[in-house]
Amino acid sequence: MKNKLGIRDAAKLADVEFQIAAERELLLLKQKVKVSQIEDLKKVHQIIELLRNICYNLKL
Repeated sequence: MKNKLGIRDAAKLADVEFQIAAERELLLLKQKVKVSQIEDLKKVHQIIELLRNICYNLKL
């Protein structure tokens, strides 16, 4: 994975990446996403990847 956040301290980078991931997960939980088949899981994964790209491009 490429460090697009520009954070050099490994511990701080891990902390920020965890926070971003947690916020994405919380967003999905709030939407009450139902996964009843593998295609649903693939869609959830695509949304997570999209959100990750948006966050990294905005350097959040």
